[in-house]
Amino acid sequence: DMRAAIRKEPENVNHYMKLANFLRTDRQLPQAVEQLDKALELSKSDTSILEEKEDVELEIMRERSGEAAERARKNPDKERLKEKSDGLKKELMTREVEVLASRIDRHPNDMKMRFELADRYRKIKQFPKAIPLFQQASADTRLKEDSLVMLGECFVRAGKADLGRRQFIKALETLNAKDKPDFFKQAHYWLGRLYEKAGKNEEAENHDTEILSVDYDFRDVLKRLEEIQG
Repeated sequence: DMRAAIRKEPENVNHYMKLANFLRTDRQLPQAVEQLDKALELSKSDTSILEEKEDVELEIMRERSGEAAERARKNPDKERLKEKSDGLKKELMTREVEVLASRIDRHPNDMKMRFELADRYRKIKQFPKAIPLFQQASADTRLKEDSLVMLGECFVRAGKADLGRRQFIKALETLNAKDKPDFFKQAHYWLGRLYEKAGKNEEAENHDTEILSVDYDFRDVLKRLEEIQG
């Protein structure tokens, strides 16, 4: 029916969009991109269509990366598969950064988008680029604690431990283990390591205990706490 509508009205952008959405839902992603290309051409490069096309292309890259990672996991002795998996992950991350960086110019008030871009920079260890984006995202109450914890990590990894410590402390003013357990544990973990490194074992022990009270198997916390107490 959709293809018939396109034959009847080949200049109607909505027909191509409807077909693209159907194909995307049916996981026929390359075919969806073809329809979005036609819609993009007819619309004179409508940015909303461009962004939808980028989203579908990223889905394709994620599927390929996931499949490659699974093959590498099932064949740990085949170095070639691991190299291919790592290469696809890197390509995906690079493309995600390109897409998000272009979008924040068009959507300057979207703090979630800034947070996502900052997180990509964090993962590829470009901390100076991630830091200001996390700072901006922390102004959004929905993203405040998440942004502060990630910001603290970036400061620490960039060699600014004291600035990092302040972010973790600030995040824990409102963080709790029930609502955001992962960020709660991360903040306490980083503070525990920072205090341990500074020789402040009592403070480190307090933060390790907070983690063990909600997750006894979290990372190497139990081992570190036993060493401190010993």
